Amino acid sequence: MTDDRDWSWLPPAAPAPPTYGEHPLWTLRKRDLQVEARVRATPAGPELRLLIDGELWWSQVFQPPTEEALTAAAERKRLEFTAKGWA
Repeated sequence: MTDDRDWSWLPPAAPAPPTYGEHPLWTLRKRDLQVEARVRATPAGPELRLLIDGELWWSQVFQPPTEEALTAAAERKRLEFTAKGWA
């Protein structure tokens, strides 16, 4: 079956959002689950992301963008997970 309606009045499709490269910091496992800490550059600043089995669980954008604040937050999150039995 074909659709012969005229859709030319619709605006063009929105452009795809930009993709940002991510860099892994650490990975922990517990049973069959995996948590990853990743950093990616965004227009708002560097973003620390925690993904559990590939799904975003937590994120924070750092302003002002300092490496010390980002690495300290990543280490705090790693310690939180290891205290709960992740290795």
